[in-house]
Amino acid sequence: LGVGYEAVRAPGGVVDPKQPVAAHWRMLAEDGHREELNGIEKRLAYGVEVLGAGDGGSVEIAVRALRERTIEVRTGEECPTARMPIAGRPAVLRRVFVQIARGGFFLPKVAYVELHGEDAETRSPVDERIDVSKRSQPTASAASSG
Repeated sequence: LGVGYEAVRAPGGVVDPKQPVAAHWRMLAEDGHREELNGIEKRLAYGVEVLGAGDGGSVEIAVRALRERTIEVRTGEECPTARMPIAGRPAVLRRVFVQIARGGFFLPKVAYVELHGEDAETRSPVDERIDVSKRSQPTASAASSG
């Protein structure tokens, strides 16, 4: 069980500025099929917020669990890429892991977020873990307004 994020392309092959990324559950313990996130999951932990369009067909987004860290989704020659600073270095984002706090299953509260990527200059692995359990987290009603 894990959440997968995939870039969505608009006609012409550019990243879709209205829905640049689709998030879904990947049912790995079963047959690997996908299931949609429910509304609470989208609003509080695993969903993606579109912040605006950038240059050259790129789109700025943020994963709801870590709103203060923006991700630039760019149209690439072969496939779209996601770029953001990881551990203070410009990086290509490869994987995001969101850990839900114990007891937060029905109303998810994020404990920490792990960012895994590749340094944009050296291509070496770069990782960062951000503890978000002590910061203020939105409630279901506050998050649904955005």
